[in-house]
Amino acid sequence: FSHTPMSNILFASLIKCLFILALSSETNRTYVDARADDFNLYILAMSWKPEWCNQKGTPGCMKPNLYWENNLTLHGLWPDNGDGTYPTYCTKEALDYQLLVETFGVENLIKYWPNIQKSEGSEDYDEFWVHEWSKHGSCSGMSQIDYFGTALELLKTVGTPDAMQGNIGGVVYRNDIEYFYGGDGMAILNCQGDQLSQIMLCFDKEIGTGRVMDQIPCPEPVILNDDSCECDIRIDKLEERFE
Repeated sequence: FSHTPMSNILFASLIKCLFILALSSETNRTYVDARADDFNLYILAMSWKPEWCNQKGTPGCMKPNLYWENNLTLHGLWPDNGDGTYPTYCTKEALDYQLLVETFGVENLIKYWPNIQKSEGSEDYDEFWVHEWSKHGSCSGMSQIDYFGTALELLKTVGTPDAMQGNIGGVVYRNDIEYFYGGDGMAILNCQGDQLSQIMLCFDKEIGTGRVMDQIPCPEPVILNDDSCECDIRIDKLEERFE
């Protein structure tokens, strides 16, 4: 018996899926004390809100934005060391929420970087953005506007895989998602059970400025900690919700 070229690909992919599944729970990323711009790369974390909303049913999901039905949204842009550790809370600079809204518009922030823990319009809706800036953005070395603007632009640039948008409510093969983002090792796929929850991409950074540079393969410690999807991945459809 000999493998055809296609069967070789499928066999290798199956081995990879089993390897990731076996090792993904064996490591844990931990935070370390650091100063701003003292890290090696960025992780762009994007969420599939239908899975989050269907499973958690939090207040922000009661009137979901139509964009969430077939597009990934931002979870965060995270400085990372690539070795299982990451810096957090590098400065005490408070988020200037008013400047954030004036620059990007609250509608765009809700659309692309939503806080599903809170109802839209609630006084503490900005808690999520405050958290992401304080914990992660403060370590980037970028200004608040550059940090949020970079994350929003990256989301629009990398996009959502066609395989996902064309199979909402169905199942896709992980290779199709990985191929969209550049191939093997270029995307980390995080699942809850068999349902896609998040996609993470890794980017190089410019030394001295903290600016995001080109997409790079994700380091093995990051993959082993965060990648938990098998070969067949279910793409949740956003359920109707009523208050």
